[in-house]
Amino acid sequence: MPGSRNRFLAQIDGVTVATAEAPVDRVLHVSITGEEATTTASSDSSLVEFGSLPLGEKTVTVFLPQGMIIDLLDVDGDAPVIAAAETGLPVWIHHGSSISHCVEPELPTSVWPVVSAAIAGLDVINLGFGGQCMLDPFVADSIAATPADVISVKVGVNIVGARSMDQRTFVPALHGFLDRVRQGHPDTPIVLASSILWPGSDDIPGPSDVEFLADGGVRCHTNGDPADIAKGALTLANSRRHVEHVVTMRVNAGENIAYLNGLALYGPADLLRHPLPDSLHPDTELYAEIGRRFAHIAFGEDGLVPRSTLGQFSRRTP
Repeated sequence: MPGSRNRFLAQIDGVTVATAEAPVDRVLHVSITGEEATTTASSDSSLVEFGSLPLGEKTVTVFLPQGMIIDLLDVDGDAPVIAAAETGLPVWIHHGSSISHCVEPELPTSVWPVVSAAIAGLDVINLGFGGQCMLDPFVADSIAATPADVISVKVGVNIVGARSMDQRTFVPALHGFLDRVRQGHPDTPIVLASSILWPGSDDIPGPSDVEFLADGGVRCHTNGDPADIAKGALTLANSRRHVEHVVTMRVNAGENIAYLNGLALYGPADLLRHPLPDSLHPDTELYAEIGRRFAHIAFGEDGLVPRSTLGQFSRRTP
């Protein structure tokens, strides 16, 4: 399947002033097993130009295409270009699946963690990895080594879809991931979120499959045997119960952690208004709504981690 092609975007003071098409200078074709890969060159130019910026000194924030591999070779302009000062905003690290990666929208500012960060006034580091939110230890170590004021992890759908864990292994793996994060962030608030609704697949175990439809669309769904649930297979619905259980145990032990039910971000009541184009991933409009909901539930004044309570942990070395 072809990869996404998003746009570059430039903002000044939070206002979008220019976008630019991403020049694809090479395409990497990877076999379904990952054992073979070939590269096809398609262009000799990699220049991305923002030609309509206002005159005078200004701070420009450039967003890179979220669904493409970018090698930044140089930054230049018709006036001196220097590194901007730090924003001073609290730093939020988020880790999740393709539903946090958000490759589908054209603009990188439509990624829901970016939407949430803009609403809450946070500086987000989005570790949304399409298909790869698997509680990998190196990801936990990377989070532990990065200064942050608040951390969120949204977990479940990739593990169920790949059938990479069962009910026996999921909970200790999640505890182990959080323990590694805590080695660098012993007191930083953590929001642990479960997955949004997967219509038609919430109560069926993995592995997942893709159905190619006659109209050119696709339908993503779990394709396991429901009889395997009694043998320990993990479903998305019972993964939410396990995630909540992990949070309850750690809260009772005195940890600064809170649970966010993914169904509050997208649940059964949203099906008619926001159908999922491929039965799994939101569209641009729904990503924006998820971003608004997450900002309110997590960072609102009555939220799990109110924005007003966040200090400047990010300026310290964990």
